[in-house]
Amino acid sequence: MLFETEGRPPPNGRAVREARLHRYSLAVTRIWTWLARIPADGRRCWHRGLDWRGVGVIRPCLEIERPSILKIVNSAAEAYRGVIPAERWHEPYMPSDELDHELSAGVTFWGYEADGSLVGIMGVQRVRDVELIRHAYVLPGSQRHGVGGALLEHLQRLRTQRMVVGTWAAAEWAIRFYRLHGFQLVAPERTASLLKAYWTIPDRQIATSVVLADPPFGEP
Repeated sequence: MLFETEGRPPPNGRAVREARLHRYSLAVTRIWTWLARIPADGRRCWHRGLDWRGVGVIRPCLEIERPSILKIVNSAAEAYRGVIPAERWHEPYMPSDELDHELSAGVTFWGYEADGSLVGIMGVQRVRDVELIRHAYVLPGSQRHGVGGALLEHLQRLRTQRMVVGTWAAAEWAIRFYRLHGFQLVAPERTASLLKAYWTIPDRQIATSVVLADPPFGEP
C-alpha cells in the first residue's frame, strides 16, 4: 500500500499534509534566497503574469532557446501568408541566419514562459534615441490569452526612451494590438523617413509598412 513500511502503520492525513507543507516551505525559502542574490536591477527584469493555465513568467530568452524563438516566429508568421506582398513572403519567414544577424545587431529577446515552455517572444533594440519593438510573436495555440500584451506591457515598464514599432500596413490585427497599448500611428508623410532612419529594409517593404510610436513623436 502507498506509504506503508514494514512494522509501521501508514501516516495519517495530517502527517502527510504537514510533510508536504514542510517541503513547500523549504522550496520557497530556497527561491527567495536565490532571488535575494540578484541585484535590484536584475530582479525587475522578471515579471509574473496570469495566463489561461496558471502563472506565466516573462524573462530574457536564453542562448539555448534559439530553436524555440524560431519555432514561435515561423509558426505565428503564417498569419502573413497571402496578406503581405508575395515577394516579401518566404519560408521559413525567419531563417536561423537572420536570427543570428538580429542578435548580433543588438536585438534582445524576452519570452513568456508557461508550463515550462516559451509560448511568446518579443524583441527590443535600442537605436539612437528610440527603442524599437522587434519580432513580436505568440504561438498560434497561445494567442488571444494576453501573452503578447503582457510582454509589451513589461517592456513598456522597462523602457527609458520612446518606443517605436514598424509593421505591415495590411496586418490590421497588429496595428490594433499596438494602438490598444497606447501606440499611435505616425502620419503617412513621415513614415518612410522613420523607416529609413531606424531600419534597414528594402523600398518595397517601406512602401507597404506603417510606424507606430509611444509616446507619439512631438511629445516628450
